[in-house]
Amino acid sequence: SDAHIIAEERRVAQENPTETVGFKALSKLKSREFPTLKILFRNAHYIAKQCRPLTDYITQYDLDVAKEVLKPSPAYRNDKAAYVFVDSIYQDQRAQMDKRLEQAKFCSIITDGSQDISTQEQECIYIRSSQQGVVDVDFMSMQRLARGNSIGILNAILKALKHDNLDLLP
Repeated sequence: SDAHIIAEERRVAQENPTETVGFKALSKLKSREFPTLKILFRNAHYIAKQCRPLTDYITQYDLDVAKEVLKPSPAYRNDKAAYVFVDSIYQDQRAQMDKRLEQAKFCSIITDGSQDISTQEQECIYIRSSQQGVVDVDFMSMQRLARGNSIGILNAILKALKHDNLDLLP
């Protein structure tokens, strides 16, 4: 019966999902898009590293289209796409940092304060860890301070730790 054939196909697909027609078609599609996505990720990463606004991503995208490095696609020609790429890079970097922190015997917090253009105090918070003699310093957060004193800085650090779900306090 038709129901039996469908049930058998589902069973085979569950046992070996990489052999299904759908998986093979999706893999082929993704392999074609991979070079394009690689360029778009690099562009977004560059813009973020240069501290440029994500709207600059559109100009970079247009340049790559003009050089015929990319084929035009309205889905990727906007700052929202840049945000998705930068956020994905952040999530990956964050996972690597979390793994390093889990394996580290100790870590320390480093802060650096400054005033922005509106004279609002803000604190850059970094986390430093060491594993097998290799020291890593990772940016963790930037926090505005209610007050520019030691209590304000401590509250900013605690807020950053809580926001990042880091269980570092005894």
